[in-house]
Amino acid sequence: MSPDRIDRGAASLQRPFCLSCLSFRQRQVLCFAARGLTVSEIGRRLGLARQTVSKHLRLARWSLGALNTTHAVALALHHNLIEMTFERPGGVEDAPAGP
Repeated sequence: MSPDRIDRGAASLQRPFCLSCLSFRQRQVLCFAARGLTVSEIGRRLGLARQTVSKHLRLARWSLGALNTTHAVALALHHNLIEMTFERPGGVEDAPAGP
């Protein structure tokens, strides 16, 4: 790993969380990302352009101080900002997973 990449990662770890700064749309796209949808798939589901979905994910990563989208999803789940739901065939959602 390059030193530049390590420095950027360290800088993002020092950024304070802004849990209340996540918008509804940022939480929504993180929920879809948590379910494994791609940026294009999220855009189709929400009627948004890929660039708009990418922007919401980027802002969510920044607000959470995450290194990448997977890290942002993990942080959002850990801080109960989003819930995992599972879709059954036909688009019916099960109850959120949890304790």
